[in-house]
Amino acid sequence: MQSLHLPPHVSRRVYIVLLPEKSTKYIAIWLPTAILANLIVTGLVGLISVDLLYAWYRKGCKERLLNDFLEK
Repeated sequence: MQSLHLPPHVSRRVYIVLLPEKSTKYIAIWLPTAILANLIVTGLVGLISVDLLYAWYRKGCKERLLNDFLEK
């Protein structure tokens, strides 16, 4: 792959992707923004998953306590 020489006004935070089918066009992706968006989405999915697992655990605990109380 060829080395790309970027103009001085282009920030080093830009990630350049070369499309294989159109080698003359470049897509600039702001890497920090993409990472931040990915972290937010991952955090939300993780939070919802943990919340559902905790609710399932608490339901089981309360169910056992109710069964123990009704058996007495």
